[in-house]
Amino acid sequence: MPQLEVLQKAKLFITHGDMNSTSESLYYGVPLIVLPQSADQPIVARCVDEIGAGIHLNPEA
Repeated sequence: MPQLEVLQKAKLFITHGDMNSTSESLYYGVPLIVLPQSADQPIVARCVDEIGAGIHLNPEA
């Protein structure tokens, strides 16, 4: 799927929270549900939640 084209029409984006996908979603104003897996993704997920751009879920819960 061409992610940028899809994001232009999307109402919601479910992602693991890598910086690239998160930035693209923010650019297009698409709310996020972030399920972080590793690396910086938990930090990105918390930031998304803090700025009100979406929510983050704990994949281990």
